[in-house]
Amino acid sequence: MPYNIVVLGAGGVGKSVITIQYLQNKFVDEYYPTIADTYRKTLQIDNKTCTLQIMDCAGTEQFNSLRNSSIKDADAFLLVYSITCAHTFFTTTEIYEQIRLHGKAEIPMVVVGNKIDLEEQREVSMTEQEEVFPEDELLKTYEITAKNKEDVDNVFVSIVRMIKSMQGEYDSSENENEKHEKGIFEVLSSCWSHHCTTN
Repeated sequence: MPYNIVVLGAGGVGKSVITIQYLQNKFVDEYYPTIADTYRKTLQIDNKTCTLQIMDCAGTEQFNSLRNSSIKDADAFLLVYSITCAHTFFTTTEIYEQIRLHGKAEIPMVVVGNKIDLEEQREVSMTEQEEVFPEDELLKTYEITAKNKEDVDNVFVSIVRMIKSMQGEYDSSENENEKHEKGIFEVLSSCWSHHCTTN
């Protein structure tokens, strides 16, 4: 069964850009308002095969009914706002409450502040994000830029891991083992580099 991930947020925040960047490694510069696009892809996460079904929903208010129906079937949510527009952050908080009202209190969610490449235009601080959306086992937060894919992969990996954890399919110790092995490799590489430079 695929993992159903619903992407929500105000119009123009980069929902489609983030999704396409993750699935196709492509940055789409033009803005085309979306009603509802669905993407499906099978890929490897934590050395295990999984299928993602990602629904990119409209950001405009006239499609609220479509948004409401998509919430019912979701396994997880990706809520996106632009750090350059405070209004989009407030929209994200409203969507968050809307999800809760639909009885989805216990569901994985990732909140993303997009467009950190436009830091000089920032209107929403990381502190504001952390205060409104404190992280726990079912809620993670990121600041990213879809333009150069910074942290985009981590967003979706986090979502999948939270879904698996809820369904009893993910053991976080597996990831800790990977980190441990990576750390050992980095130490050995550092020692080897030092040995080479001193001989």
